[in-house]
Amino acid sequence: MIDIETLARLKEMRLSGMAEYFENLADTTATATAPLTGPEMIKQAVDWEHGRRRDSKLHRLRRQAGLAQPGADIADIKVMPGRSMDTELIARLAVGSYLVKHQDVILQGPTGAGKTYVASALGNKACQQYRKVLYLSA
Repeated sequence: MIDIETLARLKEMRLSGMAEYFENLADTTATATAPLTGPEMIKQAVDWEHGRRRDSKLHRLRRQAGLAQPGADIADIKVMPGRSMDTELIARLAVGSYLVKHQDVILQGPTGAGKTYVASALGNKACQQYRKVLYLSA
């Protein structure tokens, strides 16, 4: 469908997601029942490139954050008996309004209370909002 020279130009312009989309489109065109119109094809190619760039940015932000537990998630935080953890406060922090207000979050508590996990989960949530994060322990 698209020639090799055009694919090379897309890659040269750093639009490798669009090039990948058009390469995949050539493979699926043979099995498709209704061909795509020009605007539909361009819309899908732009959506593909946009999604690829957002995924790439999220991956880069998570890697650069240096989180102690990169797989930590706010939804997985469990409140155990004996640990004084304010789940309502954590839910409010997950929204990220403290980031907009340029406020800091300091976690304190005894050993094993889950401070590292909560910090990593908040860091992951901030990365999902496409914000730069740097994890430091003291």
